[in-house]
Amino acid sequence: MARALKPFDLEGAWRITRRVIGTNTRFEGTARLTPDGDVLAYYEDGILQHEGKNSPAFRRYIYQQTDNRLIVMHPDGAAFLDLMFKNGEARARHVCGADTYDALFRFYAGGHWMAAYDISGPHKNYRIVTRLMR
Repeated sequence: MARALKPFDLEGAWRITRRVIGTNTRFEGTARLTPDGDVLAYYEDGILQHEGKNSPAFRRYIYQQTDNRLIVMHPDGAAFLDLMFKNGEARARHVCGADTYDALFRFYAGGHWMAAYDISGPHKNYRIVTRLMR
């Protein structure tokens, strides 16, 4: 039986799919987590499909890990999420101006994981679900 993926098992390449629930917007590509000193540099690139058009897209983060904790930062080092894991799952909230990002990260047996964001604000109200698989 496969064990659940742990937050500190993230290094390497991942196949990624992302959907904005309730729309036809999706992203498919590759995410790579590469050691950079005491952090992991997260880089994803692929194709964003939105309103019938395909465009190249990319995203960067910095992941800092300890046993049960994953801190996600923007490339400039600004804080984004501070996730404390229990039983392969963690939740965090990030407030950006008038917008709120409620995040759920979950690690599954079989070596895959997901990150979901419920985003709300004066002009935002949607859910993004990202799945990462080896």
